[in-house]
Amino acid sequence: MAFTIPEHLIVHRAKHWTINHRVDTDMPGYLMIGAADSQVERFQDISEEASLELGTLIVQATRYVEEELQPKRVFCSRYGYDDGHSVHFHVIPIYAWLEEAFLQDPEYSKLFCDGSSLTLFLWREYIEAENKRPIHGPSVQEAIARVKTRFEPR
Repeated sequence: MAFTIPEHLIVHRAKHWTINHRVDTDMPGYLMIGAADSQVERFQDISEEASLELGTLIVQATRYVEEELQPKRVFCSRYGYDDGHSVHFHVIPIYAWLEEAFLQDPEYSKLFCDGSSLTLFLWREYIEAENKRPIHGPSVQEAIARVKTRFEPR
């Protein structure tokens, strides 16, 4: 499934990968690292050169989000549940205020507070909900600008 990422959400383009802010969220710094070639749908489709580039980009994206946006944690993961998408990874900032909202929620706080529970909470309450919860911190565009400058040659 070819999907065109809006240019204003692009953070960095490398030879084999594109880093963009996730298109359907206002959570600042929620990045996606996706294969530039839409035909790369499985791990076995990734060339050795692309896999080496990917490792560097995951480290950089995680580091830059941590340093520029100061979340409490940053998760990096791949799910691959939906068919038809190129290989992609989620770089998910978990801010202190998000974790606090999780712990204060009467339903979610019944769950063990770990990466999967926090990701579920973020997706359900801040991305997929009809009435999304308020987000704190910089705007998406400010977050993009901060992280984008880190990828620029110095």
